[in-house]
Order: sequence, then C-alpha cells, then structure tokens
Amino acid sequence: FSDLDDVEASPPPALPPGAVGWVKPGPVEGDEELASTLLLLSFLKDVALARRADILPIRPSQMTKDQQVVARFLDEVHAVEATEPTASEDAWSNAQRGSASG
Repeated sequence: FSDLDDVEASPPPALPPGAVGWVKPGPVEGDEELASTLLLLSFLKDVALARRADILPIRPSQMTKDQQVVARFLDEVHAVEATEPTASEDAWSNAQRGSASG
C-alpha cells in the first residue's frame, strides 16, 4: 500500500468552520464525531475500491469472514455509486447552479 500515487480519490469535502487542517481544535462530540468517522470511512472506502485486488483474494472461497464482509460492503458501495451522483458531482452541480444565478 506504499504506492498510493495512482489512487484516484474523491476530493476532500470542505472543512467545518473552525477546523485547522484535518483536526478541529477542542473536543469532538456527538455529530462532529460522527462526521469525522464518516469522513474516515469515506477515505478508507476510496482506497479499498481502488486497491480491492491487492487487499482481497480473488476467490470468495479463500476469503475470511472479515474479508467477505469488506467485499460485500465494496460491492454495495459500487452498486450505489453506479446509480447515484457522487458528493463531488453534487457539489459541482450546486456550484454551477450558484454561479449561473449570480
């Protein structure tokens, strides 16, 4: 996994107000903790989708139960992403609508 230069990841979402880099000063609570966890999972998903062949055996019969769970998750993500616009596409569309109306 040391060579991640060719991984195409979604651009990071805008940081919340008061955030510095990827770390927000002060304690993380409730909704902020959930948002941080979802952001981390999103990045892990992007890497796992790009490197699926490197992290999972090709044959399901060779997978552990944990690998089967990850494979199922990636299959579901792939199916959803094939039918819905991505967050970056939504942001681009919203930006285009905003610039057209202003």
